[in-house]
Amino acid sequence: MYPLLAGASLVLLLGRFWQLARWSGRRGDAEAQPGRIDWRSGVVVFLVLLAWRWPFLLDPNQFNPDESQLIAGAITVEHKPDFWRSLDGTTSGPLNALGLLPTHWLGVPQDYFNARLTGLLLMWVAWAASFGLLRRWVGAVVAFTALLPAVVFLGVVTEGDILHYSSEHLSVALSCVGVWLLAVAGDRKFRGWSWWWGGFVIGLLPWAKLQAGPLAAMLSAWACGWVILGLAESGRAQLIRCGVLAVAVLTPTIFLVGLYVIAGQGAHFLASYVESNVGYTQQHRVGIGIKLMIHHAKQTGSIPIFLGIQLGLLVVGGLVALKQRMRPGLGFTLGIVATATAFIIVILPGRGFLHYFLFLVFPISWWSGAAMRSLGDRGGRSTNRVRALVGVAFVAVALQVGGRLLQPGPDMFGRFAWSWQQPRSEVAEVVRMLKEPGDSLAVWGWASDLHVQTGLPQATREAHTQRQVEAGPQRDSYYRPRYLMDLMEDRPAFFIDSVGHGAWHYFLRGDAGHETFPQLAEYLGENYVLVADFHRERLYLRKDRMADKAKIVAAFARAAAKWVDDPWNGDAAPEFSFTELRPLRMVEGLQVAMMEPPERIFWPLIGTERLMVLEFGHDPKSYALSGRGNGTLFSVAVEHPNGEAELRWSRHLNPAEKVEDRGRQKAKIRLPPMEPGSRLIIKTDPGPKGGNGMDRAYVARMGFRYRPDLKFLDAD
Repeated sequence: MYPLLAGASLVLLLGRFWQLARWSGRRGDAEAQPGRIDWRSGVVVFLVLLAWRWPFLLDPNQFNPDESQLIAGAITVEHKPDFWRSLDGTTSGPLNALGLLPTHWLGVPQDYFNARLTGLLLMWVAWAASFGLLRRWVGAVVAFTALLPAVVFLGVVTEGDILHYSSEHLSVALSCVGVWLLAVAGDRKFRGWSWWWGGFVIGLLPWAKLQAGPLAAMLSAWACGWVILGLAESGRAQLIRCGVLAVAVLTPTIFLVGLYVIAGQGAHFLASYVESNVGYTQQHRVGIGIKLMIHHAKQTGSIPIFLGIQLGLLVVGGLVALKQRMRPGLGFTLGIVATATAFIIVILPGRGFLHYFLFLVFPISWWSGAAMRSLGDRGGRSTNRVRALVGVAFVAVALQVGGRLLQPGPDMFGRFAWSWQQPRSEVAEVVRMLKEPGDSLAVWGWASDLHVQTGLPQATREAHTQRQVEAGPQRDSYYRPRYLMDLMEDRPAFFIDSVGHGAWHYFLRGDAGHETFPQLAEYLGENYVLVADFHRERLYLRKDRMADKAKIVAAFARAAAKWVDDPWNGDAAPEFSFTELRPLRMVEGLQVAMMEPPERIFWPLIGTERLMVLEFGHDPKSYALSGRGNGTLFSVAVEHPNGEAELRWSRHLNPAEKVEDRGRQKAKIRLPPMEPGSRLIIKTDPGPKGGNGMDRAYVARMGFRYRPDLKFLDAD
């Protein structure tokens, strides 16, 4: 079904392009009028994005911790709408959490589906605004052609770091809509409300993400330059237009800062959003960030292909424009300065996160579209021009779709029925069974997804405690006291310390557990009871909620039974790589540890593991080129402290003969009761015919599910 829908959407896309190419020379056709909304193209582009990305909407696991943080913020702000008093988005502004509310008000659950659907809609809005912008300057067919690479890229990209709802999505949409409104006003000699609203929308950018502030400043400066150079009136009229724009751009900031000052949150706003974000950009070197981004981008190749196509459009369009002696237009100037500014804000933090790349997708499309102005419909119909546009469209689609076809299928394929059930971790299931109306949750560590799984708002301003854990100039003087104050004021029913074996980012309790904050540990000891230790998380319940212990026992029993019936939940996803044990190699976009048979890997166990998830497979080069191979026998055994080895699982993988054995495989392995000091043995052996010359076996990652230690039963 997936390739059928995706392929049909591409047929629609190319069909719509062909219609525009045929109509481009008809100046009287309604489709060619710049001021007319092109609903047909908009519907087709939306269907393309949806057809390629719908499987990712259904995956119930976070693609990036930032995604969970933004959803947790949306859940919180709906219960407690006073931002900075109830919510601190760290590097994200208040608008990103608010952006998840409209679709939720329409009935969509506030979860990963809603977040990714919102992200998809925002990218569609950004395309629509960019199309409306470019068609004013280069014509409909060139605008559609210039934006084809962006549409296909946003459809076929598989990197979770780009697909997840991030703080860049709203910023990108706001910048595109703002520039489009300014272009509409430019057609009217910079008069009317479009000029005001364009500036107002651009002024919202820093409130979606402070990192987008330079982009807002650049777009405002470009618009003022356009007024000065393009308005054939007196200097006084030009000054008035620029003044109106400046007031419009500054209005959101004046209003929101004034609101926070009146509400008594001005100091928190300055410390949390301004001072902290400035420090954030100074923690890493720009060169390291660029290297990291290049490394991540090479894994699937989607970003290099997109950039290569855009570079080709710029070169071809520029050469044709030089041949025809065309001067760079307004759009060309906008494309250059917007792309340069976007590049600066992408590399400035020195982080190398791929989701920053979203800032570049549309500005570089504006630039390439303006460079292709010579192929526009200003000069009437031309067979050579249409042929050139058809060639550009074919290359843009073929290269990106071809690169996508060379990648393995997404992990969620074949698990849609499981995904639709929204599986949760065991600790989240227990909390959901015990929660009551009005409850909230405090999390220590970096597990914002617990708010998404439980549906509970934040008891403290941050959804994670990076600023409270890691040493910094504000940790002991500001962030830790504020966290404890929030906890004491809200008195949440549940407190979860998410620092533990296999946890995200913080897994050593001695270094990052809540005990490293003595005042917090003292407060918890006086007001909360440790209910269970899940090894990844520790669940604390407020003392007055401990009266009905039968209910608590029943909640654990039901959660355990649900997990046994469906052990494929997010908590059992692979967590550990084999980096420290052997060199890694990139295979199908994933770092793997090669285990050409016969090989063995030993892994220490803590004794409470009860389920193991293992990823394994063969390098496609071992069977794709030769078609030969004997396969590999993978096995997993548990070696007890007395030296006795107990085989728990084995599988003969033979991709040369069995198509279903190709690609990355996953196995669920139940582990026996064991004592501390046991260890896991992962082994590869040659296939039944012996010999291993063509079998390049690997193991990728593994994860464990642990038996919870019910502390509250021991205490009573």
